[in-house]
Amino acid sequence: MEWLIAAGGDANRIYNFNCSEKYATPEEFTLKDGTPRPVLGYIDLLYGTIIMMLYVPCLCVMMQKENIRLSCFKIMFLLGFIDLCAIGVNSVTTGILLIEGAVYCSHPNAIFIAGSLGLGLWCAACLICLILVLNRVLDILFPTLVKKYFSGSRTTMVLMIPVAYGLYFIFLTPPLLFTSKYQAWFFDPFIYADKTLEYQNYPHTANNLFIVVATCALYGYFCAAIAKQFRKRVESTNKRSHSQVSWH
Repeated sequence: MEWLIAAGGDANRIYNFNCSEKYATPEEFTLKDGTPRPVLGYIDLLYGTIIMMLYVPCLCVMMQKENIRLSCFKIMFLLGFIDLCAIGVNSVTTGILLIEGAVYCSHPNAIFIAGSLGLGLWCAACLICLILVLNRVLDILFPTLVKKYFSGSRTTMVLMIPVAYGLYFIFLTPPLLFTSKYQAWFFDPFIYADKTLEYQNYPHTANNLFIVVATCALYGYFCAAIAKQFRKRVESTNKRSHSQVSWH
């Protein structure tokens, strides 16, 4: 996004994102590169609208006083709010663009902004999910640590980390860009045939790898710890039963 700001809000002034070098008018981009997909577009649009409407009452319940005082509900509320915003990009906006058969060059500024927001929201949501897993693990296995790191306003302070993380991806990394031809968002605007590697977003790749590894590690540890506690309880129960039988 900082590229767009530095370019005065004109994506065509950004190096390697200048659509005017390929075609003269936005209509040419749509006609030659775009593929209208109204059926998929309306499905995406309808689905996103319904999910966003369902999200609102869920967020309202989380905001109730008896719920929001708990750290897990604070985390889930932020996650839900970010998901709500992300759906506006990856479903509603995508649906509209699919109906039109748009590509990056047909709406460079709008798609550049939407892609930046969608990317940042996705990465922020990833980190919030990881924090939620960590919160649940600590709450069950190490309750004293939950009080230390997630009590009161400390949860809000912790949640500033994913917010800043998402803003980093929005403003300081290359955006995702839409093309109806392939029905998806890519880092490549498909202006030049031989420059795909120049548009790669390596922080995004690192985010995805880190979240997958860290989440699997936390859940693996959690399952192992729960299994260990279960075995101890079974052994303790068996010992008590055996001692009672021996006493009789």
